[in-house]
Amino acid sequence: RAPIRSPAADVLRDGNVVDVGGDAMLLARGGVERAVQARAAPIRDVAGHISGVVLIYRDVTPERRAAAEKRAVEAERRRTETALRESEARYRTPFAHAPDALVTFDVDAGRFVEANGNALRLFGFTRDELFRVGPLEVSPPMQPDGTFSWEVIAELIARAAGGETPAVEWTIVDKQSRAIPCEIRLVRLPGAGMLVRASVIDITERKQAEELRRSSLALLEQNRLIQAANRMKSEFVANMSHEL
Repeated sequence: RAPIRSPAADVLRDGNVVDVGGDAMLLARGGVERAVQARAAPIRDVAGHISGVVLIYRDVTPERRAAAEKRAVEAERRRTETALRESEARYRTPFAHAPDALVTFDVDAGRFVEANGNALRLFGFTRDELFRVGPLEVSPPMQPDGTFSWEVIAELIARAAGGETPAVEWTIVDKQSRAIPCEIRLVRLPGAGMLVRASVIDITERKQAEELRRSSLALLEQNRLIQAANRMKSEFVANMSHEL
């Protein structure tokens, strides 16, 4: 800090009123600093000659402090908004490019509120169409094991809301009413509200491979039984021929 030029000297020299503002500080007794605005004006005698100078000070410390606090709050708000935008960008990048189909379900609203590209392709909906429905609308009335979809959905959401990450096989129905076997995993997202994230994996190929394996095993078992029966038949014929 540097001392400012005395406004009284300017008044005596020029005869004009001088205002002192900006960042002027007044050092009071005891070393206390006060933010001030000051005005210096000439005192004239009856002949109009300058006989002195009057200095008027106004303590603006509260205003300066409030303005500084406002600037600090605004700066913090901008930093928070910047950090939030960066965080959302970091969050959305892996969300958008995740290999799984990802959807976010707003439990209170009863509908999906987020979906990545893989989810849109899996369900066959546009983003706007998908955001008008919830998990019940993309599920058949009953699952292959005979349970009602709405009952299982309610149970899974309750478990996710309680902090669990349930994972189950689940059949969905796409826009074309095609049943697609999937594996889903649910997790509640942190923050206000009740948001549940679902990771959905199409397991059609896995199911087909399992069915092929079961069919192959059944065919092998059938062949084994046929071969065993043929052996028994051959042994029976051989024994009969020997006895004859």
